[in-house]
Amino acid sequence: MYELIIIGSGPIGLFSSFYAGMRGLKSLTLESEETYGGQLTKIYPEKPIYDIAGIKEIKAKDYISELYNQYLPYKDKNPIIYNIEILEIIDNIDYYSIITNKGNYDTKTILVASGNGSAIPRKLEVENANKCTNILYRLDNVNKYKEKNIIVLGGGDSALDIANMLVDSSNVTLVHRRNEFRAHEESIELFKRKNGVILTPMTVNSIDFDKVCTSINLSNNETKEEVKLNVDYIFVSYGMLPSKNILNNILESDTLGIIVNQSYETSKKGIYAVGNSCSYVGKVKTIMSGMGEAVSAITSIHQYLYPTKNPTFYSSINKNK
Repeated sequence: MYELIIIGSGPIGLFSSFYAGMRGLKSLTLESEETYGGQLTKIYPEKPIYDIAGIKEIKAKDYISELYNQYLPYKDKNPIIYNIEILEIIDNIDYYSIITNKGNYDTKTILVASGNGSAIPRKLEVENANKCTNILYRLDNVNKYKEKNIIVLGGGDSALDIANMLVDSSNVTLVHRRNEFRAHEESIELFKRKNGVILTPMTVNSIDFDKVCTSINLSNNETKEEVKLNVDYIFVSYGMLPSKNILNNILESDTLGIIVNQSYETSKKGIYAVGNSCSYVGKVKTIMSGMGEAVSAITSIHQYLYPTKNPTFYSSINKNK
């Protein structure tokens, strides 16, 4: 039986796996995707991150790599299982059984660190779009798209992030169905300063298809004017579609996530939640806040399992003492 099973190996899940190892807990991490890193790996590997303490700037994929290297010393004792689907969680009063497509696992505690859960990108729903290899839903390598004609579809932060990463070396047009954007105003102004082109309020009517998408046909939602744009690549950033999450059926939650107390324990004793998975008054959804939550939650779990032990823990030892 495991002392702890962690659900999710995004940035917060990876750090939780590392910190559980440091605290000497026998743990297992379950990941629904084929690799670790969550959306930072799957959707935003090239995105620069600026708000990590002590690091001025780092690409998402490089940050995930550093987190994984930090976890590596505990890889054998605290493994991660990939491509696993949780089918059911059974409450056995003093432990939980997690039923999956790869077997059953018993554990004394559970830590939910799966962010907003497994999700897939919303697709561009026009004829032949699913056949086009140049219609993409993630930016994997900025250098690959230099000096290309690129269209980014969407009006949120992710769309602006992609547009701003590409506009320095490519001709980038941002197409959004509304005049108003969900993205931060600073990101929009940055794109404009870099001579990016913005077309609003425009809807995609169709694409011209010849093995790949060669051009895209738009119409203005107000004037009904039609526009055709030649294109080398299209990046679609319409948000994510969440998959079914069985945790929603057993844990109390609100619109922000799973409700937790000050120890990050959920409505079920022995089940905890951190990162974008959890909700509480004053919750801030950032990587840094999630890391602090992971430390507090693992400490709470350690106290729950070993109530007589001193919860104080230091990550460094003064060898002179």
